Amino acid sequence: MTDLTPDLITDPELQPTPDYPLDAVQDRKAPRNADDLLRELRRAEVATTQRVTGLTEAGWRWRPPEGGWSAAQILGHLTKVNRTYGQSIEEALEKAPDSAADSGDESFVPRFVEGWFIVSLEPPPKMRVPAPRKSVPVAQECPPGDRVASDYRESLEDLRRLVERGRGRALREVGFPSPFFRLLRLSLGGGFAAIAAHERRHHLQLLKLLKKPGFPPAAETEAQGSGAENPGGEEEPR
Repeated sequence: MTDLTPDLITDPELQPTPDYPLDAVQDRKAPRNADDLLRELRRAEVATTQRVTGLTEAGWRWRPPEGGWSAAQILGHLTKVNRTYGQSIEEALEKAPDSAADSGDESFVPRFVEGWFIVSLEPPPKMRVPAPRKSVPVAQECPPGDRVASDYRESLEDLRRLVERGRGRALREVGFPSPFFRLLRLSLGGGFAAIAAHERRHHLQLLKLLKKPGFPPAAETEAQGSGAENPGGEEEPR
């Protein structure tokens, strides 16, 4: 059983609303700064962690009969994408000129192409697209649910540290090629915004999965029902 909630329920502003993630979709033309990005990433972590708290191993690995990813695969995919982007962003920061660390105005507005890319990632999905091959989680290789959840949270913690490193002009002046679409170049701020949009997109996917008929009950529900304690290259689903 996964129980990771207590240390997350601290800031009321981070708690998911009944309409999350659809009420968190960002206007690509609205200026954002490092604090906005940190809040988006933290809110995604809180919302997703709350959804998977209480899942049994059967729940983590359950896949719809009609096809699609399990909860373990969804979080595994997010972790792979977060870590891959994080590596590219860290390399860009290492190569950034000293002037990019200036603590002046750090607000940024996504450029036209990256703005379109970010909007395409926001929920609800606008189209079905193949997930990049290196980000597709193999069901048989997914570790136990607690490990999946902790790896996911760790990947977001690493990203938040990179946001802090990128404070200042770097958010709009430092760029890097997308690790998945090499012809697409993103600003540092645009990259973090894309990651946050991708988190929201798959949170909606997770919500739909948890509501499907036949999804295994959470540990508490299962225990109450039985009177005993619970022992314990594919197309990207949308």
